[in-house]
Order: sequence, then structure tokens, then C-alpha cells
Amino acid sequence: MTTDQVILRVVQLVERNRCSLQDEKRTQVDLAKVFADDGLNASREHRLSTNDIPDFFVDGVVIEVKIKGQRTAIYRQIERYCTHPEVKGIVLVTSKSILLPPSINGLPARVASLSKAWL
Repeated sequence: MTTDQVILRVVQLVERNRCSLQDEKRTQVDLAKVFADDGLNASREHRLSTNDIPDFFVDGVVIEVKIKGQRTAIYRQIERYCTHPEVKGIVLVTSKSILLPPSINGLPARVASLSKAWL
């Protein structure tokens, strides 16, 4: 799959499946099951560096789950992930109202809304 296809697939899976909106660790467990059930090979807590460990990693795409936190801190974290050479794109999975630019450091970036499946 291309990077764009992985990103689209992750966004669709997140937005179609009800996952916990209260606890980030529970959300990660829910998403791991959703990804596995769909056959998506998502590695958990893939180490990019000592300090940079995104929640999931699929074919070069970082998937970061955020339930709480300040928008600026969240952005700084995912922007930092996008500096690693093995990263080809990023999906922010969140229930927060947050916008991302279409690309960060030249890499495609998307938000997947956890709330959408609950509507």
C-alpha cells in the first residue's frame, strides 16, 4: 500500500469503529483490535528514538492517539515524529477538536476523529 492508502485506511477504520473516548490506553487497546481484525499490520509503540515512541506504526505511517493534552504540545510531538527519516506520514487519532495542516515537514498529515463513530 502507498502512504496515502495507509493513511486513508487508518482514518476510515478509526472513524467507523467505536473506541473508548475516556482513557487513552483503552483507546489504544480498542484500536489494536480494530487494526488486527482488518488485517492491518500495526506495530505498537514503535521506537523512532529514545524519546519518540508513537502509539502505532504502519508501513512508515505514525498513528498517534491523543485524548487529552494541549493542542500546541500535541502538534510539537507529531511534528517531531515527522523529522525521522523512516516516517512517511502521520495520522492523529483524537476526540479533540483539532486541525492539522495537510502536511508537516513535507509529509502528509491527517486527523481521524474518534467521535465520528459515536454520532
